[in-house]
Amino acid sequence: MRDRQKILIVGAGVAGREFLYELQTHFQKQYSVVGFIDDDQTKAGQSIHKVPILGPIKDLAKYIKKYTIGGIFIAIPSAEGETVRRIFEASRGAKVS
Repeated sequence: MRDRQKILIVGAGVAGREFLYELQTHFQKQYSVVGFIDDDQTKAGQSIHKVPILGPIKDLAKYIKKYTIGGIFIAIPSAEGETVRRIFEASRGAKVS
């Protein structure tokens, strides 16, 4: 059996929670959710179903390296182009999908 891909979910709101549930319910053999990334400082340090909310998008590269992340899922339905660009820029250079 191959190792599960370590991933981060960007967005710790309702969509992020629902996405985590779907991954844990239907894709637990493929993915291991390491944590959430969210710019809401009031969420930092909390967890959702035992998955920690690590910190803001600006620190995304640090978490990718620290946890050897292989993939990032964006769970922000209302994300504007600027937010998606910030996520892309923060993860640039890392080998993530």
